[in-house]
Amino acid sequence: MTTLDDRLRQAHARHVAGDLQEAEARYRSLLEQSPGQPEVLRLLGSICGQSGRLEQAVWYLEQAVDADPSVAEAHYNLGVVRRQQGETQEAIDAWTRATQVNPAHASSWFNRGIALLDLERLDEARTSLVAAIEAEPAHVNARHQLGLLEHTTGNFDEAATQWLAAAELQHESWSHWHNAASALMDAERFDEAYNAFAAALTINPRSATTLSSLAVLERRRGRLEEAEQLARVALQLQPGMIDARCNLASVLLDREAWVESRRLVEGVLADRPDHPVALRLRELLDEAAAAA
Repeated sequence: MTTLDDRLRQAHARHVAGDLQEAEARYRSLLEQSPGQPEVLRLLGSICGQSGRLEQAVWYLEQAVDADPSVAEAHYNLGVVRRQQGETQEAIDAWTRATQVNPAHASSWFNRGIALLDLERLDEARTSLVAAIEAEPAHVNARHQLGLLEHTTGNFDEAATQWLAAAELQHESWSHWHNAASALMDAERFDEAYNAFAAALTINPRSATTLSSLAVLERRRGRLEEAEQLARVALQLQPGMIDARCNLASVLLDREAWVESRRLVEGVLADRPDHPVALRLRELLDEAAAAA
């Protein structure tokens, strides 16, 4: 004889397989047989959310958490739907309840952190993202977002730590290595930054962004010839790249190649008259010309 649990497993298998219509029909049949069953209510809410019926999803999920408040996944699902509705604080509240029920629920900590970032509640966001990582050390997205937060707030060493950890978890990810290198450069850990940029270029040798950033690093290390070569390669790959044009102009200014430097600066300002780096370079070029 097929038990309720067996039927629920079969319905969930259809759900996981993407057959939402059949899964929903089976869940509804189960709910008729066993009204108020919290897991069936949760799964019905999940399907309604997946199919865009958000009000129905909220109704089922609220019924689920009322029937059994101890299920973290139900609170989590409710938070996801509330977020889809644009109800950010209600989503945060639901994810908070999920973490209270299960402090190791990494997905709730992570989503809570992202929502708090959107509200610019940075300290709370940091706490949530750290908790997500503590619950799931291999949570790459949490490490990436925490790296962004730390870098934005000037905590370059911590940003580098998170992005290096993400790079080790996803070793073939160009972006993690590039981000880590940028943070290491900002932290003035130049040798480590060089190695991280090199790792990024191993993955994507034609990245004009990384080549241009590496040019900045080499300039900061006083290696002007290498910086110029790197900036020129970046521009060959992406001729219109404003950062690379400014970087090359800066190196040429340092090397007293003022004519070419000014040509690059004026070209940037023709495209972006308010570009702050190009405007500052123009001032420096004017000062150099006056002193010559």
